[in-house]
Amino acid sequence: MAYSAFTDRTAPPDDEAIVAVVGSARPLWDRLSGFAAARCRAAPKLKFYGRNHGWALVYAARGRALLSLYPAEDGLTACVVIGEEPLAAALAAGAGSAVRDAAAAATPFREGRWLFIAVGDAAAAADVERLVEAKLAAR
Repeated sequence: MAYSAFTDRTAPPDDEAIVAVVGSARPLWDRLSGFAAARCRAAPKLKFYGRNHGWALVYAARGRALLSLYPAEDGLTACVVIGEEPLAAALAAGAGSAVRDAAAAATPFREGRWLFIAVGDAAAAADVERLVEAKLAAR
C-alpha cells in the first residue's frame, strides 16, 4: 500500500485535492506543513516517489529534504530521513512509540533511516516536530 493517496505520476495533486483527501486530519496537515515552512523558510515542492510511495509535499532546508508529507485518506504520513545521532537525541527528548516503532522498522542507510510515521494525533505530530528539530540541530 502506498503512503500517499495520489499514486498516478501523470496526475500531481493540487492543494484542493490534498485538502479534500486528508479530510479530518487537516488540522494535523496544517500544523506540520506550517511548522516545516517556518523551519525551512522555503516553499515546499511536490515530488513523486514512485507508485509504492506516491506524491509527497517535500520541505527542504539547505538543499536537503527535511520533511516529506504524504496525503492519505483522512490522514497523512510524515517521512523524516535522519541519522543515528539526531535520532538518538529525538528519542532522548521524549519521542513516542510511533517514532520508536518507525526507527525499529527502518533499515539504516548511509544517509540515515527513513522514518515513515502515520500522523493520527497531536502526539504523533509533536514527535515529527522533535525529529525535525533534532535533524536541524545536528547540521
